[in-house]
Amino acid sequence: MVKEKHSKIDADVEQRRYFEIEKKYQKSNRALNVVLTVAFFAFIYVFALLFWILPDRSFSPEENRALTTLPEFSFKALADGSYTAEFADYMADQFPGRNFFVGMKAEAERLTLRGENNGVIFADEGYLVKRFDSPSKETYEKNIGYICDFAAVAREDGIPVTIGIAGRTVDVAEKVLPSAYGTDSSDKTWEIIDRAFADNGTEYTDLKTPLKELFDKGEYVYYKTDHHWTTSGALAAYEILAKDAGLDAAGRDSFRKETVSDEFYGTTWSSAGAKWIGPDTLDFYRFDGDGDLVTDRGVDGGSFDGLYDKSYLEKKDKYSSFIGGNAARVDVTSKDGGREKILVVKDSFFHSMAPFFAKDYDLILIDMRYYTDVVPVIDLCRSEGVTAVIFMLNAETLGDEAGLRTLEIGLER
Repeated sequence: MVKEKHSKIDADVEQRRYFEIEKKYQKSNRALNVVLTVAFFAFIYVFALLFWILPDRSFSPEENRALTTLPEFSFKALADGSYTAEFADYMADQFPGRNFFVGMKAEAERLTLRGENNGVIFADEGYLVKRFDSPSKETYEKNIGYICDFAAVAREDGIPVTIGIAGRTVDVAEKVLPSAYGTDSSDKTWEIIDRAFADNGTEYTDLKTPLKELFDKGEYVYYKTDHHWTTSGALAAYEILAKDAGLDAAGRDSFRKETVSDEFYGTTWSSAGAKWIGPDTLDFYRFDGDGDLVTDRGVDGGSFDGLYDKSYLEKKDKYSSFIGGNAARVDVTSKDGGREKILVVKDSFFHSMAPFFAKDYDLILIDMRYYTDVVPVIDLCRSEGVTAVIFMLNAETLGDEAGLRTLEIGLER
């Protein structure tokens, strides 16, 4: 009887102890929930506040691209969905701490073995490769048609035209790509390019294949963190393109390599957020007298002596040290005069190639993505007395919907 009474007392004590522990746990859990809830809403509030307080950025030096600014509201844009789409891009581009969170996401993708982030593939040997899918056959055919129409008219005027097409990193760096990625998209792109030029009865200089051969041999011809070829790659391409153009161009022994930075992080590095990847090396190839040339970037861009704007070496966008970066028109001329003049329709792949051509020729460099001058390019060829035209574009620009259509202006025969 006494034993049963003690057992009942012990059970009551244990039950009270259990309820006390449970009560403390629930109280502690409620406190934790309150803290987490407050922290969550504080996080949302702070970032919402920062979003509206911080000024919008129009350009990202990390990604070397224009950022979406606040779109102008209209009921028409709201109704057709364009306003909400632009506003979503605006929110993504202007989000506070965007670069930090891109890096966090990239690290998470790497740890979960996803193999890419923001359309950039984490390839072997530290290469970051921009991904391209489903090339637009129609866009490639249109742009190649514009080039071929222009070339036909220029040749009728007695101006020889040479067309060079460079590969993207994804086309050249096949050996470092993950096996699961495959080459179907790249192969299809070049099949479209080959067929379109053939259908127009026009030959072009394939700069993808020889650069890929050099890459496969282990040569440093494309940057690991940027979408451009290296200056060494540009030199190899120059030798091929100049030969096909029939130009009396300098050999590589005319240039001396000067390493100007070993801390170059390019645009694919910024897009991928791959903070664990090391930097590239940036080289200039100099020649005697290159500082006596003048690079003129027009009214807005100003001019400078030589071929390099070295102020960019102190910035993120070090690639823009070549001829000062993107511009609608850039003229490279000798102060002494008397040299033949070449017009180059180009994208930024030509920037690191420009010094090689500039050793022997004055250059007019036209970027159709920005060129809005009232003078059509064909008329520019005639009025400036150019002795040759070179197209130097990479496969990405060739597939840009708005990139080349204004070449057609003034071609009426």
